[in-house]
Amino acid sequence: MKKRVTRLICKFGVQLCAVAAVIAPLVSDICRFKYYQPEEPEGLDAFADSQRSKLRG
Repeated sequence: MKKRVTRLICKFGVQLCAVAAVIAPLVSDICRFKYYQPEEPEGLDAFADSQRSKLRG
């Protein structure tokens, strides 16, 4: 099994590295946006409601 894995890595190592280099930044961005939730400022909902009512007329 170890010999097969070694042969596979030697044969397709460049392609595996290229795929990893492309996917790694994308995954970190997805995780950051998924778990990073900044605190909402106090009174944000009231401000948003007042702005919406101004737009409606």
